Amino acid sequence: MKTKTIYYLLSVLLFTALFYDQFVGLNLSILALALFGISTYVQPYKGITKNFKFAIIGGSLGALSFAYYGDFVSFLVVFLSLNWVAMLMFDPHQKLFKLFILAPLNYLMSLPNVVDSNTDISTEGSSQIFKKVLAYAIVPLLITSVFAMAYVASSDVASDFFANLNLNIEFSFKKFLWVLILGIVLMYFFWYFKLPQKWLLVSAPLQDDYKTHSFTTTSTFDMIRKSAEITFVMLNITLLIFIAVYGIENLSAAEKVNSVSANVHKRVYAVIGSILMAITLILFFFRGSFNFDKQNLNLKRLTLAWICLNAVLVFIAFAKNIEYVYMLGFTKKRLGVFLFLILCWIGLYLTFKKVHLKKTNWYLIHRMTAVTYASFVLIAVFNRGWIITKFNIETGIPIENELWYYDYTLSGNEVLLYDYFLETNNRSKMIELKLEYLNDIHTWELDGEIQPIYTQYIIKKKALDK
Repeated sequence: MKTKTIYYLLSVLLFTALFYDQFVGLNLSILALALFGISTYVQPYKGITKNFKFAIIGGSLGALSFAYYGDFVSFLVVFLSLNWVAMLMFDPHQKLFKLFILAPLNYLMSLPNVVDSNTDISTEGSSQIFKKVLAYAIVPLLITSVFAMAYVASSDVASDFFANLNLNIEFSFKKFLWVLILGIVLMYFFWYFKLPQKWLLVSAPLQDDYKTHSFTTTSTFDMIRKSAEITFVMLNITLLIFIAVYGIENLSAAEKVNSVSANVHKRVYAVIGSILMAITLILFFFRGSFNFDKQNLNLKRLTLAWICLNAVLVFIAFAKNIEYVYMLGFTKKRLGVFLFLILCWIGLYLTFKKVHLKKTNWYLIHRMTAVTYASFVLIAVFNRGWIITKFNIETGIPIENELWYYDYTLSGNEVLLYDYFLETNNRSKMIELKLEYLNDIHTWELDGEIQPIYTQYIIKKKALDK
């Protein structure tokens, strides 16, 4: 019969085997995929919710991306996914938004229990055979092995004996002990997610739907509704005028290359800020019993008009950023602007659904958190460096442009750059690129680090291509 204790011990052993005297590299991806697979097997059928599937799929994609690229975004996806899966195994109904609060609490609550002898890490529910094997063989063997390695490390005679066997085994007890302790702690955080019981009660007020639709109308209630209607009338008129001015300024006026970068950043940041304030204002007026006011039809229409106008504003900023990219080239920052603007569109759409379906404000917060997580997974999967560099090559950015220096700092575009220099017969750039990566080969061989798959492919290509 399945029990978490078995998988906890196996996870500790796997962690120790993967990370003893090794760097992160592919090992984190292997560990993450193993944990995702085991947790799916362990989780009861009723506990495999949509959120659980979402976390497993997103985390697995992030782990594969980290194995291929080894970048920070992929690592972030893996880290968030592991914590989310651990939280969902503890309570399948927890929302992703609460992870940023509950995960640190789990660390604080679980850490003392790692060394607490009264903590229930038992094989209850497992077969008697496994209990006996664990008690009579595995545990004594592990403990004896640890002490034996400690004794060998402290004895010259024992060390010389094993050295003369020509096993070519280099062992550091101190490193092994630290990795083992780290594995015990981190795997405990994963398998034994722990929270105070009172924190589970927080789930009730964070639901997407209201428990009751009844309310009592007061004079203050009517006054707030009228105030909201006046506010949105004024906001719609103001935004309509601003869109006309903003559109003319962005889509008609010819700007100098030197000033276009600063102007676009300033305007896009202003648009994103205004969208966030717009959504916040809508959440304020459509909260609680205000959603079920039978006299708020005009307010809903005004709100819908304002959402549509804000969507037009985002479209203008999106079009201006496209022009900016074609004028000055593609960068990660400009790619991030596109992502933020798309998130603004999604946020406006979900805000409309929240108002139309009479949902709580948590409905929007939960879904935007999930959308943001999905966007990180999407970013991690695609080779951003390759896409950016390919665009810059196809649009004919001059080799003297400072953007080429920026392209050198990207990851995932090395083969593309090298092939481009080969096609254009730019020998100096080819030699520069090759020397850089040959130097990296020497460094990595000394460190003994397992590199991401994509990087290994690049290094071999550069080393063999004379």
